[in-house]
Amino acid sequence: MAIPETNLLAAKDMFELADLLKGAKDRKKELESLTKTNNAEIEQLETLLAEQMINEETPRFTRNGQTFYLTDKFFANAVPERKTELYQWMKDHGYEHMVQETVHAQTLKAFAKELLSEEDTLPDGLDQLINTYSKPVAGMRKGK
Repeated sequence: MAIPETNLLAAKDMFELADLLKGAKDRKKELESLTKTNNAEIEQLETLLAEQMINEETPRFTRNGQTFYLTDKFFANAVPERKTELYQWMKDHGYEHMVQETVHAQTLKAFAKELLSEEDTLPDGLDQLINTYSKPVAGMRKGK
């Protein structure tokens, strides 16, 4: 639920804007918690319904205009301590197009910030490969 633009424009001073920011952050935290709880409930209900459908040998049914059906979700992930071996196996067997080298965004941010704290600019060449910028934001923490 976005704050109507008129509320933002009506907030004439710094303290009103601070109150709006605090309220928005509080709503975000509450919604994240509700989403987490809701996702857990959905997962539990999907499992229970699938078990009941299997027990009653009903692969599909319609209720209140919705069709419910049994399906399988497939999951696969790398064994964490063997990722390097997996990637090498994939490259050796013609699947190199699926292997991507990446740098996590937060790691890249910390790396660039550290370099810029030592010098005012990024090293030659790297400055053409990384976009950096800063912007002022209003932070929040509990008062004392």
